[in-house]
Amino acid sequence: MKINVTTMDSKGRISIPFHLRNLFGLDIGDELVIDMNEQKEIVLVPLKAGDMPVPGAELARDKRGFPQGGAA
Repeated sequence: MKINVTTMDSKGRISIPFHLRNLFGLDIGDELVIDMNEQKEIVLVPLKAGDMPVPGAELARDKRGFPQGGAA
């Protein structure tokens, strides 16, 4: 099994390796839902246009319309 390791920068950003971006069809500007599962593992889910990860859920956005950190 291949393990991918990335480093978080001072602004909390991480890089997703190229081969994984290609595998999941991720492109610049794509949004990802970040959540935590029952095992307290971080889960990233690509959010495509019009998708909502949970029925009735709303994404928290700042005044400029950008996704905001924290729970929605």
